[in-house]
Amino acid sequence: MDGFSLAATNYTDPAGFTHLYVFSQSTNNTLLASVWDSQNTTWRVVSISHMLATGGLELSFMPNTPITAYAYTNPFFQMRLYALTDGSSIREVQTQDPSLETGWQKGRLGFDSFLTVGQGSKLAALRPQCGTGRDCRNNFP
Repeated sequence: MDGFSLAATNYTDPAGFTHLYVFSQSTNNTLLASVWDSQNTTWRVVSISHMLATGGLELSFMPNTPITAYAYTNPFFQMRLYALTDGSSIREVQTQDPSLETGWQKGRLGFDSFLTVGQGSKLAALRPQCGTGRDCRNNFP
């Protein structure tokens, strides 16, 4: 599958249930998340593009965009997702909802600051490791 991109991350909630997230792009360039919930032992698909549009944020993602993501808690759940929009600009979108069904909004990258990448570029993300102290919450939100 030439140009197909996947990203995956996970989260274990305070009750000990595992949530797996696999991100992909449909043939109509919509960003999707397949979400596994170990409590209900079910997979479901969430259209991130639809959630963004519902919140008033229409983004045109490049066909076959590279995708990367990470989830973390500090002190609450956050999911960050990165992909390329038309014009090869990196965009960051985020939510604080572990179900990924609400709260999608723009992140800083691609909105407050702009980065454009060359043709054929890939993306990767790494969450800085930090404790839950005040400095970490303020510097790595």
